[in-house]
Amino acid sequence: MLAALVAVRLLPRNTPVLVVSGRDLIIKNLKSAPTWEDRGWVETRNKDVLIALMSELRARTAKTSFCESKGGQYALGCAQAQALASEAAQRNNADAINVTARPETVLRGAKLSKLTQSTAYKLIKSLREKVSRKATDEVVKLVQSTVKQLYLYMPTTTMVWKSTRHKDITRQIRSFLWRCLHSSLRIGKYWKHIPECKDRELCPTCGVTEDLDHIMVQCNRPGQAEVWKLAEKLWLKKGHTWPAPTVGATLGCRLATFKVDGRKSQADARLYTILMTESAHLIW
Repeated sequence: MLAALVAVRLLPRNTPVLVVSGRDLIIKNLKSAPTWEDRGWVETRNKDVLIALMSELRARTAKTSFCESKGGQYALGCAQAQALASEAAQRNNADAINVTARPETVLRGAKLSKLTQSTAYKLIKSLREKVSRKATDEVVKLVQSTVKQLYLYMPTTTMVWKSTRHKDITRQIRSFLWRCLHSSLRIGKYWKHIPECKDRELCPTCGVTEDLDHIMVQCNRPGQAEVWKLAEKLWLKKGHTWPAPTVGATLGCRLATFKVDGRKSQADARLYTILMTESAHLIW
């Protein structure tokens, strides 16, 4: 869709254009676009690019056609486009592409005849300013970097939050994980500015700030090390290596991937999730 957007912008508006794609994704999205537009683009993926593309197409005066081709007369062009795409995917920095739509060709809001209570509520929520929480953002980034290091892919922020509400995790532990991600546990620096509770900031055993990382994996007090050893002993029976327990690995445990005979194993991922969350909550 980005390639189509750049193409129609570069060419004169009165020049007929044929956009050829090796997949029918653009065609499907353009066919669905009027319906999404009527609903205010609620929960539409890549909506910024799609809105900009729709805007440019409406501003054109010549015919613009789209077709899917996996060979034939367009085989050479598709192969060259694929080679360019593969080359671009290896870059460290992405190109900055303007996806701002033309205001005169974009409809704002949603059609009243297509509006439901659910759609209206989602639109209202989307208009609210997102509050940035520094502590929460740091924890989420920690989970993302840990998952990338251990399982070689970068989960989105939404994936991180959804993983903590999975059905394999009990309600009580979901609440605990939610508080961990928000750094809202009453430990460590939480007590620093409360005069009569300043002594609670430090671990009574180790004498250092009692943050979540210290409680889960560093504290010398009997308990946490024994719990992780038992969890590791059970996990090793599945034939997988044991990822060192950290805060990032614990909070992102549902995002872990394990393969058996070259295929992803949902059963092993479920066991790992249960082991990590139950062990972390028991230590807490």
